Amino acid sequence: NSQISFSVAEQSTGGYLGVAEESDGVGADLIKLYSSTDLVNWTFVKTAYQTDQYSNNLLHYPIFLNQQGTASS
Repeated sequence: NSQISFSVAEQSTGGYLGVAEESDGVGADLIKLYSSTDLVNWTFVKTAYQTDQYSNNLLHYPIFLNQQGTASS
């Protein structure tokens, strides 16, 4: 697997949530969620979205948004 993008947001309950766009090397494109308590060690949570090829993915470069719909910082 190769990672295309990775975005992180701090959770209000503590810890961090990461969202990654990844390619499986065969053509599939995946959006995966990860969690971390320290921003160094990440644990896979789930695959949120998957397509059979990169060009079919409508969710390239996913990011987290705040309540106003703008990128979190």
